[in-house]
Amino acid sequence: MFHLVKGDTREDFELEILKGMHRLRKRIFIDEQGWKTGDGVYVTNGMEHDDFDGDDIFYLISTTEDGEVNAGTRLTPIDKPNLLCDVYKHLIEEPINRSPTIWETSRFCADPKKAPKNIMAQLVAGMLEFGLAHEVENFVSLSDTRIEKPLDKLGWPRERLGGTEPTGEKTKRNLDVLAAGEIFDVSYQSLSNVRKAGKIPGPLLPELLKQANSAQNFQQPSNQKGLTEHGLT
Repeated sequence: MFHLVKGDTREDFELEILKGMHRLRKRIFIDEQGWKTGDGVYVTNGMEHDDFDGDDIFYLISTTEDGEVNAGTRLTPIDKPNLLCDVYKHLIEEPINRSPTIWETSRFCADPKKAPKNIMAQLVAGMLEFGLAHEVENFVSLSDTRIEKPLDKLGWPRERLGGTEPTGEKTKRNLDVLAAGEIFDVSYQSLSNVRKAGKIPGPLLPELLKQANSAQNFQQPSNQKGLTEHGLT
């Protein structure tokens, strides 16, 4: 099950989902990948946060049938402070228009033991449904380059925005893990490609829209008809 949760939620159920996501981030990024705290990255009560978590941010979160968080990503319009444009802007060769129609996806992660095998496709499909419903033109990301091939297999068009940079991690073959700025397409075709490649039978968006429409100051979707016309609802 997917949930769209805004950073300023006061709903007890959503707050617990948010806490679960931050605990998952701590396990994945701090415990397993060895990220260091400091420089805007914090661990409190077993949860990882950074300077780009906030009230105006949305989180796309997957949970098991028992309600345990098994995957998620953070969604931020790039006219607000964000990781790629403000910390890793040296990986962007050509300036990006910091428009509210371009959103960053960050802290993309999944529990390898509890998330479904097609969780990458599910997260991407959820992001694309969100984007199409809310007039997002592109997603951008600071990406581990190891996920480029799996994303390409989903049929999600992307381009690098510049060069690469070592993350400080090493692969099993003792090679540097590299990060790159990326920009991704948001289109009906991309959503269709991802659903087909990921064997996703139907939309994730209706439940997300139900929650989104109840969130304060969230824009009412203006092109839901377009989703229907393309057979994607």
